[in-house]
Amino acid sequence: MIRFLTIVMFAGLALTLAGLGLVLFHDLTPEYGVTGMMIQAVLITVGSLMFLPTKIYLMFWKMNQSKG
Repeated sequence: MIRFLTIVMFAGLALTLAGLGLVLFHDLTPEYGVTGMMIQAVLITVGSLMFLPTKIYLMFWKMNQSKG
């Protein structure tokens, strides 16, 4: 379970970074219009939704494990 959540967390981080890379380094708006902006927004949103909850869960799990 923990290995799966770690994989999901890193996949979410990769999606978020891919979305930010598209925003910062590629101008998709002239080529794709609103669809290009939606692609960037979806990558960042899905990546954030995958990254943050798993990170919080893993942090609580490790805190409970260290208590004993």
